[in-house]
Amino acid sequence: VFAGRAAVLWERVWPAIWPMLGVLGIYAILALTGVLELLSAITRVSLLWLLGATLFVLFWNFIRPIRIPRWEDGARRVERDSGLTNRPITEGADNLAAGHADPLTTKLWQTHVLRLLASVQSLRVKLPSPKLQRRDPYGARFVMLAVLIAAFFYAGPQAGDRLRTAFLPPLTDPQDDVLFNAWISP
Repeated sequence: VFAGRAAVLWERVWPAIWPMLGVLGIYAILALTGVLELLSAITRVSLLWLLGATLFVLFWNFIRPIRIPRWEDGARRVERDSGLTNRPITEGADNLAAGHADPLTTKLWQTHVLRLLASVQSLRVKLPSPKLQRRDPYGARFVMLAVLIAAFFYAGPQAGDRLRTAFLPPLTDPQDDVLFNAWISP
C-alpha cells in the first residue's frame, strides 16, 4: 500500500512540477549560453526576481493544491495494478453495516474478510504513469532537455561560473567598476 501511495503521489506531483522545471530550464539555458552575461546587472537582477515570482505563482497554482494520497488511494492502486476483483484490500477495512449484536453475523463477516484477504496471491504496483503527454503533446520537455545538455557542452568549463552568476548576479556592471589611483604630494 505504501508503494501504491508513492506511485499515486508521483503521478500527482510530476505533472505539477513540470512547469517549474521548464521555467528553470529556460533560465539555465540562457545562463549557460552566455545570453545573461550580455545583459546589464539591473536587468539580470530584475530577471532573477521575475523568475522567483514566476516559480512562486507556479508553485501556488500547481503544487499547493496536490493532496497527499490516503491509505485507501494506495490500496486501490495495488488492487487495480494486481488485477484483483471485488476490492479485497479496501473491503477488508469495511465495517459491518447491520447486525453488530448478532454473533453469527459478525463471525460470518470476519470469515468473509479473511477469505478475501487470503485470496490475494501476489500484489504488485506498476511504475507510475504521470501521463505528461496530455500536458505536453509535442514533447517540448525532451527538446528542452536536449538543448540544456547542448548548452552544458557549449559552456564547457565555464558552466559552473555561468550558473553561479545567473543565480547570484553581481549587483554592478563590470564596466562600472572603475579603479582610480591618485597620488597626492604634500
